[in-house]
Amino acid sequence: MSDFTDGEIVLRGTSRGVKESRNDRGQVVGHSVQLVKRNAKNGIEVMQVKLPEGADPAGYADGKQVELVVDVSSYEGTMYYRGTRETLPVSRPVENRNADLARKALPAAS
Repeated sequence: MSDFTDGEIVLRGTSRGVKESRNDRGQVVGHSVQLVKRNAKNGIEVMQVKLPEGADPAGYADGKQVELVVDVSSYEGTMYYRGTRETLPVSRPVENRNADLARKALPAAS
């Protein structure tokens, strides 16, 4: 028996929209949720995360807090994210390393 446990990569954030994937006949074959993140150079990147099989895309509508366990792969320099399973609904606020900076930049309400 092994003492090792499997590691997981979890993506957590605010949905910025859901996209449909269609085949050549125009049939919907899957969905992906768009998440936004800041990279090491403080640039913004959009991450397309393919939803797990059978996931309800309505649960990933724009503005909802989402959390997925993902597999990550790379092909020709592009990263791909595929959700392997859904986690429990996110009930805590999503941490954002730039939230304090954004609050400081906004003018105070009078």
